Amino acid sequence: MKQRKSKFLAAIMALIFGTFGIHRFYLGEGKTGFFYIMLYIMTSTIFSPTIAITTLLGIFDFFRLMTMGQSEFDRRYNQHIPIGQQRGRRTNQRNAYPRQRTKVEPVSAPKAKKSFRPKVNPYKKTALKRYEEYDTEEAVKELHKALEIEPNNQEYLFKLACAYSQLEQTEKSIQFLDLAIRNGYKDVDKINTIEDLAYLRISPEFAQFVDNQYSLKTVPKLSAPKENLLDNDLILSQLNKLVELKKRGLLSETEYAKEKQKLLNK
Repeated sequence: MKQRKSKFLAAIMALIFGTFGIHRFYLGEGKTGFFYIMLYIMTSTIFSPTIAITTLLGIFDFFRLMTMGQSEFDRRYNQHIPIGQQRGRRTNQRNAYPRQRTKVEPVSAPKAKKSFRPKVNPYKKTALKRYEEYDTEEAVKELHKALEIEPNNQEYLFKLACAYSQLEQTEKSIQFLDLAIRNGYKDVDKINTIEDLAYLRISPEFAQFVDNQYSLKTVPKLSAPKENLLDNDLILSQLNKLVELKKRGLLSETEYAKEKQKLLNK
């Protein structure tokens, strides 16, 4: 394999051995090298000069090579070497170890944070479906389960009031209606017209509820007792019995108030 010629080495040869044309042989210019030898022999034999002409030519070649560009030198003396190798060791190393391009990953926009959404009550759908299918008892069970998760949900409370009215359970119906209103239910027209509350509306408890401005909190006002009424032992004993029945849970607050009013108005 042919070796790459060095410009610096050729210049040094021209300076030291230029008299004999050694640098020309190194550069592949054999004919010129023989010319230098023949010229040296002829001039030294015939004219015997102090300094041989070829010595001057070697010095001239030294300066010519040193001032010559590397690309020009390669074009003249390294044509047998591939272009990539003519550029020196660094080029060879780059060819042997090609630079790896860094893969630039596309920059994606930051993901938007998911906004928190409360989970849907798992019993809501079933409860409303049972209610619409007139499966009232199952609807009541599902609505109570829904209230365990959302105890202040006015929709569930109102539906329970309607369901208990359909089951003709007046006391529970009016209790849940009161809770629904206290938790923000305000559709009074619907309360007074919806068919599902028809049974509740015909009850005296509902009339009292309306008189109390749609609330169970206000205790019905009692009329003023007759003069010296508390001196009657019979009425006192009956009142005590009413209180005892109320404590046992046998009388509701509404029933207790009605019975007490009857006694005091005798």
